[in-house]
Formats: sequence, C-alpha cells, structure tokens
Amino acid sequence: MEVSTKSRIEDQLRSRVEDGAELLDQQFPDWEVVVRIRDLAMHNPCNCILGQLYGDYLAANTMAEELDVDLRNLETSYGFDHDPDLPEPEHRQYEILQSAWAEQIRERRQTKSVVA
Repeated sequence: MEVSTKSRIEDQLRSRVEDGAELLDQQFPDWEVVVRIRDLAMHNPCNCILGQLYGDYLAANTMAEELDVDLRNLETSYGFDHDPDLPEPEHRQYEILQSAWAEQIRERRQTKSVVA
C-alpha cells in the first residue's frame, strides 16, 4: 500500500474519531472523565470506548437505538471500531483508533482543567 493511501486512511480514521468524540459530547457528557486511557484497548469489547462507557461493547446498542442508526454503521462511522471495508489491516486500524481516542480524551481533559 502506498504511503499516501496509508496517510489518507489514517486521516479518515482520525476524522471519524473526532466525529465520535463530538457525538459522545452530546450523548454522554463527561465521557472523557469516565474512560480510562491506561485501560483503553480498542480491540477489546470491554475496554474500548463504548465498552468502558456502557459496560461492554454490545451494550452500546442503547446509543444506536437512541440515535436510530444501525450499530455497525455507528461503530465504523464514528471511529468506535475498525472498518472492514478499508484496505488497512485490522490491527493497524486499531492502533490508529487507539491513538486518536487517547488524544481526544487528553485534549478534552486539558480543556476542562484550563476552564475550571
């Protein structure tokens, strides 16, 4: 895979995470305080973002139902899970998603501590 393609995929996944973080800001206020970065494991259904917020990954169906969207679409469109339609290997997608979510959490925590 070309470097430019890898870069585009990483940018796409990071953009999805930004959208997911904004969605969580609306649906789960203070989510960034609840999620433990040290335990964050995007490949693990209990320690991924939705798993930590809802108890386990499958319990995130609640959010999908509230938004009236398909769970799989919610997962991939908002950076909560890897996208099997992307040519990047699954493990690499999880690395990118993990890094992007950790950045979103740190940024939000820092912003709140500056405001407080």
